[in-house]
Amino acid sequence: MPEETRTSPKIKTESIVAFAAIFVSIATLLVYLYQARIMQKQQHTSVWPYVEWLYNNDRNQFYITVENKGIGPALVKSVKLELDGKVMGSNSEFFKTLLGNSNFNFVNSTVQGRVISPGEKVELFHIYDSSKARAVDSLLLWNSSKHEFRLSICYCSVYGDCWTTDGSTNLESECK
Repeated sequence: MPEETRTSPKIKTESIVAFAAIFVSIATLLVYLYQARIMQKQQHTSVWPYVEWLYNNDRNQFYITVENKGIGPALVKSVKLELDGKVMGSNSEFFKTLLGNSNFNFVNSTVQGRVISPGEKVELFHIYDSSKARAVDSLLLWNSSKHEFRLSICYCSVYGDCWTTDGSTNLESECK
């Protein structure tokens, strides 16, 4: 009987080329997925809004302005004005609770539901009457501890990324 010769299986050149092509294809796919993720982050950053609100008691007037300091539009979803832990339904209710009445002239505006463009400022309210302006300023938290005042604004970018600001800090959040 002839002796069988055993030879080790040889890897064909075609198989090596095929496996190399599959490896290169998978590596290319992973690079493209990573690049697409970076581009998505860049798109979100290119329309990033940054909303702040500031109060001012300049020249015996009192007002609060809301400003978008970002590079994209801010879609304002909700505004919550609180005095001593109670949510105020309007600026008039706020003044009535704080001063006992709201029967004086003030400029009144809202930012809820608005789109604030980059660089745009909106006055939430503006009191020109110097005696009322001084009274509001003297009663609020930043000058005394008579009342606790909070204003929070929840806003989103055009991509649906949302933040809440309390005037000085912006935290990622889900607007409701």
